[in-house]
Amino acid sequence: MMYHATEPCEPSQATDALESDQKSTLTLQEKVFSKLLQEETNMYCFDCGWPDPTHVSINHGIFLCINCATGLHVEHYPIEVSYIKSIADDSFNYL
Repeated sequence: MMYHATEPCEPSQATDALESDQKSTLTLQEKVFSKLLQEETNMYCFDCGWPDPTHVSINHGIFLCINCATGLHVEHYPIEVSYIKSIADDSFNYL
C-alpha cells in the first residue's frame, strides 16, 4: 500500500508500507537466503565457526565463510564432493 503526502498516516503505517515495499523487491534467492541465515546454526561457518558465512556447499547443505569455501573446499575437494557457490554473486536454479 502506498501513502501519498496528501493522505494522513501514522508513522508506524508508513514504516510498514516501506518494509513491505522493500520485501517485494527482494528476489526469490534473497528471500530464501535471508530466511535460512536467520537460523542460529546457519549464522556461522560450518567448518570454522566464523560469523556471517558468504558461501554454501550445495552437496552438503552447509554455509561456509570465504576462507573455508575457497581455501579448503574449492582447493581440496572436487565439485562432486563439495560444490561451492557464493550466496551473493552466484545464481541458483530452483526446481
